[in-house]
Amino acid sequence: MRIGIPDLERYSPHRGIGRTISTLVSIWSEWGHEIVPIPSRTSRLLVLRNLKWGLHGSLRDLDVIFFGDLPGAEALFFLPKDIPSVVMVHDVGVIDCAQDRAEATLLTRPLYRLSLRAACRSMRSVAISDFTRGRLISHSACLAHKTRTVYYGVDHGVFYPRDRSVARSLIRSRGVPVSDQDFIAMYAGAEYARKNLSTLVEAFALLHSRLPSARLLKVGSSHSEKNRLSTLGRMQQLGLAAGRDVIFVDDIDDSILPHFYCGADMYVSTSRYEGFGLPLLEAMSCGLPCVVSNAGALPEVGGDAALYVDPDDAIGFADRMEEVARSQHDDLVGRALARAAEFDWEKTSGAILQVLQIAAAHGSVSQL
Repeated sequence: MRIGIPDLERYSPHRGIGRTISTLVSIWSEWGHEIVPIPSRTSRLLVLRNLKWGLHGSLRDLDVIFFGDLPGAEALFFLPKDIPSVVMVHDVGVIDCAQDRAEATLLTRPLYRLSLRAACRSMRSVAISDFTRGRLISHSACLAHKTRTVYYGVDHGVFYPRDRSVARSLIRSRGVPVSDQDFIAMYAGAEYARKNLSTLVEAFALLHSRLPSARLLKVGSSHSEKNRLSTLGRMQQLGLAAGRDVIFVDDIDDSILPHFYCGADMYVSTSRYEGFGLPLLEAMSCGLPCVVSNAGALPEVGGDAALYVDPDDAIGFADRMEEVARSQHDDLVGRALARAAEFDWEKTSGAILQVLQIAAAHGSVSQL
């Protein structure tokens, strides 16, 4: 197949969605499919720079056009309706999540809704979880009959259990001040409001008061100076010191990320909204016990392999984290590894490729 992907260069392999698209492209290429980058038509007006007015190039030479994310799908309004197309939807938080709506710029939500309406012109769409599919359809019923759930995968050749002491030694070589005696709770991700870092640091403060050797390792860039300052302010109120009790590692190469998971004792997330929750899957694949919120797609991804707490219940999080620290959930590691084994990028790539093939052949809905 010749698969056209609009604005392929914007998908960084070092970020969640970009990592997904890069992985799909790599696997499809290995399978002999041709990937064709397609530049979008954009406005010269700075205020409308994110609006896609169509696509450049000879689209009729392609078998299918794959939009790797919902933003940008508004280009479908300017394409012939019979052009085979598939839109991948990672989440609809900008219009569905109160915290995302509050952080969105003036034009972000209107553009997102425009993309959502344009997606109805696609022949098929892919959602990364049943949660995302349900929320997508609640905002755009026209997609109900054409949307298939396909989970993310995980690279088991990268994310797998490693010796903890070796992993910590490597972490220390990168300037991260952790010792072999510390109990490390790790969170990987940004500091957007929906990630609910205030509850995380409050829960950790409670844990730290009970277990002084506990450290919170927060991995990943803040993406928001305002939110980082808010997190630091809350830490100060709770008597937590940055760099000692809570350690921020903003810039981390993907090659070292698995060692951070393996150097930790548990993974924790208090997020209020997740379209999938890839860090949870990566943590499980590394054999970490996981304590996460019961919100969004996290329970769908974690299954029976994680402990769940209401995202605003700091005491509940502290209690579950302490239980893990006291080894009251020894079975979590085995359950995490078994659950993670169900997710695989080749399986994901094959399922999405099937959707692309159906769209290219103008297949019937029953084929989904």
